[in-house]
Amino acid sequence: MKKLLFILIFSLLIVACGASAADTEPSVDENETAEETGGVKPDPLTVVEDDEADEPEAETDVLPRATITPPPTIEEPTAEPIEEGYPAPPEPTAVPEGYQGFEIAPQRDPYPGPVLERLPQPDVEFAAADASIATTWVIISSGVQCDTDGPSYDDILEAIELLSAEDIAVYDGTTESRVVCAACGCPASVFYRLNIAEDNINTAVSLGFAEETP
Repeated sequence: MKKLLFILIFSLLIVACGASAADTEPSVDENETAEETGGVKPDPLTVVEDDEADEPEAETDVLPRATITPPPTIEEPTAEPIEEGYPAPPEPTAVPEGYQGFEIAPQRDPYPGPVLERLPQPDVEFAAADASIATTWVIISSGVQCDTDGPSYDDILEAIELLSAEDIAVYDGTTESRVVCAACGCPASVFYRLNIAEDNINTAVSLGFAEETP
């Protein structure tokens, strides 16, 4: 009887030790836990959450993002060589058959102005006119306003002497008053008008005379 009781008690002890070992959790080093919590022992009833659970979930970007596109590469045009003679000169327009052109009438030089009056002059012996000689009229002013050092002619005789010194015959002449500008540098209003051969016009112009235009 005692032997049976001993076996029963021994069996109960074995069963109790097995259940106690199954319920026991692995022990945690208290020193390590205290260092991690700053010296405070963790409450075994406190639920420790995973660090990954504290991180907020990434928000889903629902708006479209701007796409940066690099600017297109523009190729510079290659300059073509310019041909010699470009641009081509315009071709002249052919004159229609039977076309008659027109001539521009010569314009009279408006200066000096028109004759105001013919002035008296001393008696002058002019050269005899020759019908075979073509003649023209030249004029010259008696002087320049405000210029006392330049050439001046007191009367028509002095103007004729200027031409005679170059062997230019004077066939006729008059003394006239003409319209001029009233300023220094303008010609005096008294002009001498002389008739000479057309062959001598260039020499007369070199002496200060001007050919009278029709």
